[in-house]
Amino acid sequence: MRMGLIATSMLIAMVVPGVTLGADWFTSTAIEKIRQELGPGCQVSLKNIGQTVSGNNGLRQEQWFVKTCHGVEQYWVSYFPPRAFPDRTTDLEVQKVTGKAG
Repeated sequence: MRMGLIATSMLIAMVVPGVTLGADWFTSTAIEKIRQELGPGCQVSLKNIGQTVSGNNGLRQEQWFVKTCHGVEQYWVSYFPPRAFPDRTTDLEVQKVTGKAG
């Protein structure tokens, strides 16, 4: 039993950092895409996350409220895992929502 606990602990220790790095990659890449869209003079920062959708195939979609030089703007940021969506040209998509962002 003790060996099982040690093996489980080691597995968790190896997997958790990868999950954290994935989240950092997701956020930093999406922020960079928004920054490129708005231009180099526009400061961009994530204010808060609204709705989140996750699929059991790794799909991840988040509603973001982003502070920009134009005020708070709403975006949908989506990650499409290449294994589940092999025909997509990009695995990360950022779409601005038009209209009032709260």
